Amino acid sequence: MTKTTPYGWCPSAHRPMAADDGLLLRVKPPLGRLSCREAELLAGLARRYGSGRIELTNRANLQLRGFDTTGHGHALTELLDAGLARPDPGHEARRNVILAPDWAADGPLEEVARTLDAALAAPELEELPAKFGFVVDHELCPLDDVPGDVRLRRTGAVWRVWPTDHANEASTGISTGRQAVSAAIALALWFLATDGVAATRMARHLDATGLRPCFEPGRMDWTTGPLRADTRVPHDPSATRPAPRAPEGPAEGPFGPGRLVRPDHDHFDAEALAGFAANGALRLTPWRALVVEAADPVQVAARAPVAADAPTGSDPL
Repeated sequence: MTKTTPYGWCPSAHRPMAADDGLLLRVKPPLGRLSCREAELLAGLARRYGSGRIELTNRANLQLRGFDTTGHGHALTELLDAGLARPDPGHEARRNVILAPDWAADGPLEEVARTLDAALAAPELEELPAKFGFVVDHELCPLDDVPGDVRLRRTGAVWRVWPTDHANEASTGISTGRQAVSAAIALALWFLATDGVAATRMARHLDATGLRPCFEPGRMDWTTGPLRADTRVPHDPSATRPAPRAPEGPAEGPFGPGRLVRPDHDHFDAEALAGFAANGALRLTPWRALVVEAADPVQVAARAPVAADAPTGSDPL
């Protein structure tokens, strides 16, 4: 039976959200990348089982809209067969990894993103809130304005890992990607161990409690408990954090492995997705834009057709 989430919650491929135009399901392609064939598959699913409407989110995901229960079941089966969703619903819900879209194939960012995705299958993390997310970037493409709870940044030849908005309290000098992933998972476990679930997000938890995670020197393996939670900082309960703004990102044009293109709106139809993919593989970005790999700038200069007025009940985060 299809399980749905109420308005305002994070949908997933397994658990869609009920909206005014039917069920909305979220697709999180591995590495935020769709091959031409995968993009055509999603376009086909949107046409056959949904309304044909597709949305970009600021978590570098796609949302397909307008499904009924039967259509969702068929779509989920095809997503699983194509490797565009994980079989375990809990793992799929936790796969909130935003990767800098200029990552290089077989490079350190891809390695860390894949290792982190696999690590999030750990049953110890099953209580993580659905909105808890990880940002993986590097110094030449920092995603500072992209919402996240734990950040992993490649700087020169080392990694830095820290809880969002608290860069001065980061671990530094981590030499390998696996150590960086261990540190990130340690922060997530620390969040759970210090009752962060009630706050749902890392920044709110740190603000409300004054707690700060501390890496113990020489202990980077999260399975042996590299963090302690006995550090507190003064907290002003009257202080308010500014409301997050949608990240804008770079302008259209050459970007990383191809060309960054912006649809007229963050929602468009299945034909537009297939049209973009006809030019090359697609990388999703947290800027509600697409990177078309090795794209011909002339071919992809035209903007995607705009869908009708967006329905209510969407959750773009």
